[in-house]
Amino acid sequence: RMQRMVARDRNHPSIIMWSLGNESGFGCNHFKMSEAARAMDPSRPIHYEGDYEVQTADVYSRMYSHIYFIQDLMAGAAPARVSAADDWKVPLNLRHKEIPFILCEFAHAMGNGPGGLREYWDLVYKHPSFMGGFIWEWIDQGLAMKSKDGKTWYAYGGDFGEYPHDGDFICDGLIFPDRTPSPGLTEYKKVIEPVRAEAVDLEKGIFRITNLYDFAGLNHLSSAWQVKSDGRLVAEGALSIPKIPARESAEIKVPLPKEVTGQNCYLTISFTLGTDTLWASAGHEVAWSQFKLPSKKPSVKLGTAEPLSVAQSGNELVVSGRDFGITFAGHSGKIVSWKAAGKDLALTGPEISFFRAQTDNDRMWNTNRQGGWKSENYRYIQERLVDLKTTNLPSGAVRIEKRVRLVPVAAQRAFNCNYTYTIYPDGRVHLLAGGEPEGVWPEVMPKIGLTMTLPCGMENVEWFGRGPGESYADTFEAQRFDRHRSTVDGLFTNYVYPQENGNRSGVSWVSLTDEKSQGLLAVGCPEINFSAHHFTAGDIEDARHMHELVHRDEITLNLDWRHNGIGSATCGWEPWPWHLLYTQKFTFAVWLCPFDGTVKPEELAASLNK
Repeated sequence: RMQRMVARDRNHPSIIMWSLGNESGFGCNHFKMSEAARAMDPSRPIHYEGDYEVQTADVYSRMYSHIYFIQDLMAGAAPARVSAADDWKVPLNLRHKEIPFILCEFAHAMGNGPGGLREYWDLVYKHPSFMGGFIWEWIDQGLAMKSKDGKTWYAYGGDFGEYPHDGDFICDGLIFPDRTPSPGLTEYKKVIEPVRAEAVDLEKGIFRITNLYDFAGLNHLSSAWQVKSDGRLVAEGALSIPKIPARESAEIKVPLPKEVTGQNCYLTISFTLGTDTLWASAGHEVAWSQFKLPSKKPSVKLGTAEPLSVAQSGNELVVSGRDFGITFAGHSGKIVSWKAAGKDLALTGPEISFFRAQTDNDRMWNTNRQGGWKSENYRYIQERLVDLKTTNLPSGAVRIEKRVRLVPVAAQRAFNCNYTYTIYPDGRVHLLAGGEPEGVWPEVMPKIGLTMTLPCGMENVEWFGRGPGESYADTFEAQRFDRHRSTVDGLFTNYVYPQENGNRSGVSWVSLTDEKSQGLLAVGCPEINFSAHHFTAGDIEDARHMHELVHRDEITLNLDWRHNGIGSATCGWEPWPWHLLYTQKFTFAVWLCPFDGTVKPEELAASLNK
């Protein structure tokens, strides 16, 4: 078999190594195969991941190695920071140190993910003997089906009554079954981009450009720079790229404007194809880097109004001001109505939430660490009112302080939490939320944030932060800071198996408005994560296919402090330690304001956070 393969493929220049197989043990047959391959073609090295002691292979190959393992290996020491059961099967010998290292698989592109790719590739570029790696795999292998109402969905293992099967484990590609790129492919493209820019002296506009190609220069690329303030173009120009050989660097100077006014000002340096190629047209972006610039902060004078009124209406507490009213339920302290300008602004919430629909990676990784994130731990938490206190402030504002216990079903644990609403006469609300765990919780949490329900019609979404696509703690590299627009439905990512998706991170502010540009503005202190869907997290958790999700009229808005990372645990590793959201005491704040577009959101955000 080995001889036939070599005879068939040896004249193809795309073949760079011969592999003796995949996941098929190791024995005398592999020695014979390598001897036969070398006899027929001595020009190409031999690869085999199962040869742990590298007795016949010319490269040392592993699958899904932890980055700690790789760091130790590159240092020439036997990896000690990862347990033997996980990653190290033989002692290090001299041969391991003499030959290149490669990961024949290092990330698993199943569902939302893979996360933590940047850390791998930083090591690849740092250590010449680390060749790189391969992601499993290219495409989700779902079969296109039609629901009764004509919606396309994708079938996977078990959908035809067969047994045994692997469920959706076959849907683990960088592109979806319809051949459109997944967020994972967008992330990977950014991580392995062939050019990087670093600030040497940001004030003087001096940057270091590094050519990460192994052989090519950069003469086939064009470069340009652009400065934006709160998403609006301030200045731009072309850049002359100096001659930079492969794996070398050079400095350039960008003629930055002397002063920029804005809440969020960013410089983007972009590298694009200078001419058409067989694989992409001129202008196709192959790399970009972004830098936050110092700026003069704008502001607006916040409105004033008559002091608020507070009234008890039955079992409800109603705070009223000019053209708005917020109603709290007396038995729970929860907001049950929020109206502004005669329209519903929010139907419920915001309420502290720790639950997200599990990703494929969430469902697979170390259940001892995260307790399986079972529904009784997070999804069905009950909020029990401990105390509700109202204070009229000298400024005319009203402060409502609420203490609650968040208690899982049938569990001896809780989170003691507090909400402090400061409601101002002009309608803006500052919410400070905090909590502290009591009892034994899983070591790691899905998320910490707020969830509220908005009425139908507030479909237009605009934000400043990372985008345009989704991003999480360890999958944000490909999303640039800018002013982005979408719709609620447009924020949703249609993974074959429904799961947590659509989060936007590093967000300064986000607005959701109707066709008249009226709605809600949320401002981070200083930043938040947000997602908005016509489904609840529970809806997504319960569905096995996209067509099973029932589109609700109302909108679920999540304003989250932090999310746990994504990782690659369906076949690889959980999120790296610095991307884990450990169970902890927390405090965070957000501004919530009625919004009609008459004030620029970035100026209002700057004023609120002064």
